[in-house]
Amino acid sequence: MKKLSAKRKKFCDEYLIDFNATQAAIRSGYSEKSAYSQGERLLRYDEVQEYIKNQQKEAQKQYEWTKDKAFEKLLELLDICDLSNSRERADYLKAIQELNKMSGNYEAEKHEHQVGQIVIKPYEKEEEKDDKEEND
Repeated sequence: MKKLSAKRKKFCDEYLIDFNATQAAIRSGYSEKSAYSQGERLLRYDEVQEYIKNQQKEAQKQYEWTKDKAFEKLLELLDICDLSNSRERADYLKAIQELNKMSGNYEAEKHEHQVGQIVIKPYEKEEEKDDKEEND
């Protein structure tokens, strides 16, 4: 890859702010009269495209939210929760639930609910019904 000049690098960095080639050209020192055509021309250079692409990848890495980071944050939340506070206690329980989901130790529970004389049973797939009948 051909090395970028300081002015082209400045253009790329400015372009990454708002993805407006004309404004990036002006901010990096090109004439306002020719900024539109300069910006368009600069974006066609392979080395400019590659630099922009690499910078975008690096920026994306900084904001990547991995399962490990989420797990760490939930553990931090558990450490700082005041369990005497009902709101924080609810957050604590939610964090534990999320940690269980993330670690694969979670299966949704099925409950029956009664409203007056009507009993609402959880939906069961045909396979589950067949398995229950075989086990009974």
